[in-house]
Amino acid sequence: MTTVDWTVLEIEGVMEVAERAARKVAGKYENTTEVEDMLQEAYIILALMPQRVRECSEGVRGATLGTLCYELEHDLVDKIKRTAEKRSQLVSRDFLIERVAAVDL
Repeated sequence: MTTVDWTVLEIEGVMEVAERAARKVAGKYENTTEVEDMLQEAYIILALMPQRVRECSEGVRGATLGTLCYELEHDLVDKIKRTAEKRSQLVSRDFLIERVAAVDL
């Protein structure tokens, strides 16, 4: 069972981590996503890994909020890549209509 804990967003510095990671990834993939979308994804990812967020905010085993930001950026990039792959496998409706129209000629 997946644990979701939205209270981790209230930990000092976590919202800033989410914003920094979202801006960096959205800037790198500006043709694919927007900051607001990445920020929402960042909140979800953080809420789904409350133990890791707490470890980083408390400095457990040398982890820091910087560590959390780095990991979050990679999670967001992975999410974008999976979404892009799915989109590339879809055939657009307009493309299919054009193909059918060309055959009818």
